[in-house]
Amino acid sequence: MSTSNPPFRVIVVGAGVTGLVASHCLQKAGIEHIVLEKRNHVAPPEGASIAMYPHGARILHQIGCLEAIKAACVPCDRWLVRQSNGKEIMDNGFFRHLEDNHGSGLLLLERREFLQILYDHLPDKTPIRTGCGVKSIKHTTSGVEVTLNNDQIEIGDMVMGCDGVYSLTRSIMWEYANKTTPGLITAREKTTMKTAWKSLLGVAPMVPELGERNMTVVSNDGYSFLALSQPDRVYFFFIFRVDKPFTWPKRVAYTDQDAEALAESVADHPISDSMVFGELWKKRLRGSLVNLEEGVLDHWHAGRIVLVGDSAHKVCTQISRKAAHGIF
Repeated sequence: MSTSNPPFRVIVVGAGVTGLVASHCLQKAGIEHIVLEKRNHVAPPEGASIAMYPHGARILHQIGCLEAIKAACVPCDRWLVRQSNGKEIMDNGFFRHLEDNHGSGLLLLERREFLQILYDHLPDKTPIRTGCGVKSIKHTTSGVEVTLNNDQIEIGDMVMGCDGVYSLTRSIMWEYANKTTPGLITAREKTTMKTAWKSLLGVAPMVPELGERNMTVVSNDGYSFLALSQPDRVYFFFIFRVDKPFTWPKRVAYTDQDAEALAESVADHPISDSMVFGELWKKRLRGSLVNLEEGVLDHWHAGRIVLVGDSAHKVCTQISRKAAHGIF
């Protein structure tokens, strides 16, 4: 009597953008998997917007989500750049040219809405398990064992770490790598993720001063403002240098009071010919202060653990950085 081997099984840690897209891809490939998310919801009210250029739209088309994304947003039209006094110095139709040249403009929508669409369009939602934080990952002779916070054990053939810039999966991968290949993961690599910038970000109702389909950048010395507008809302980012740059594993958390104090310090900063930031901040539906980490690791896998997304490569928007350097 012959016995068949169990199917290859992937354990995905994290159900953010990367984890949900991974589930779409694994389902299309017919690969058994589970996605473990520590939060109780796949689309929490966090962050502000997410924007996709044509190469991202291509992937959304391949996984069957593009039409739903397009229906949920209006492509950007104009790109405006202003000096620190709010005076307009550039107004162009970049996004129109983008669509003409590549078949898709800049797709812009709220991050949580994007996550919800990715989840809603999964062919099978049963692999997604919320409220399942990971405690440990163990290599066995034939695969991996992932222990959850409730001590439940999931068995698979590999782990895909999609759990963000402060990834637990990455820390476990580093420990395994240096046990099996001493010195492979250096202290230099572990401090690759650097934080030199932080951002006040949020969502506000549409304001006429910023238009209905525009991207507005206001430059200054050491900080900048970026707004992306839709007919019904505005996503904004006020980006600052941190007082003293730091690296992983240091982690700085900000309170609502920290956000309020920073917003107050730039409340009189013009963001258009007729509006200052304090007016937009007061109208906000949601706002917070977060760090903007940056870095690309040398090693993205060890043993049966592989890192994907922000856990391996985290970047900050170049538009915001250039504006903060005063390049525009």
